[in-house]
Amino acid sequence: MSMKNQLGLNKSISELIWDYSSDAIFAINHQGAIIEANAAFKDMLGYDAEEIRDQNFPPTLVDMTVEEQGKLLDKLRQ
Repeated sequence: MSMKNQLGLNKSISELIWDYSSDAIFAINHQGAIIEANAAFKDMLGYDAEEIRDQNFPPTLVDMTVEEQGKLLDKLRQ
């Protein structure tokens, strides 16, 4: 299989997981703000990604202090 075909297949699989997963999946930026979320995220948590996009303290991390959130983000960056 060519590299181009493999990349296309990987992209298709990723899109299927994102679109049809019953698990909430989301992406955050370096500041911890949610920048994208799948449909299951809204179903489970009640927030559409557009509603909370770029908030500095997303609802998924409200039980964390700013310091705890910073440590988590540092760990994720590594």
